[in-house]
Amino acid sequence: MTRLRKQDLNRAGLAPVGVIVCVYVACLLGFPNEPVFWSPDEGGRYLDMRQMLVGFQLVNPLPYPGRIVDPELNHVPLQYWRQDGSEIYSWWPPTFPAVSSVPYRLLGLRGLYGLPLLGGLLTSFVVYRLANDRALSNLLTP
Repeated sequence: MTRLRKQDLNRAGLAPVGVIVCVYVACLLGFPNEPVFWSPDEGGRYLDMRQMLVGFQLVNPLPYPGRIVDPELNHVPLQYWRQDGSEIYSWWPPTFPAVSSVPYRLLGLRGLYGLPLLGGLLTSFVVYRLANDRALSNLLTP
């Protein structure tokens, strides 16, 4: 049986990660720089983050342009929200929108995809290391 060196396995694992990063960046650059979201979670957190940037606080009431025709807040077009008096607040904790506001300020809407990219890369690295250690221990045992 051929002996594999740990350095060979480490170098072989970098190519797929590099390809994934290149595809991700190419897709990211192709996205429109307009607020388009695919889930209520994304849109709600985006609204929350925008209010943080405007109000300079972690928790701010969300604007509701329909208040003129819906003063009792019976038809708020958000899936998850809470009411405090006459104000509408986001349902989600403010941590993720607060952290996301930094890359948003630097890169605009494209900056919102930086944290998921870093999370995906970190997860890929951990899975690769676990699989690499497991494969290496199986190959090196007599």
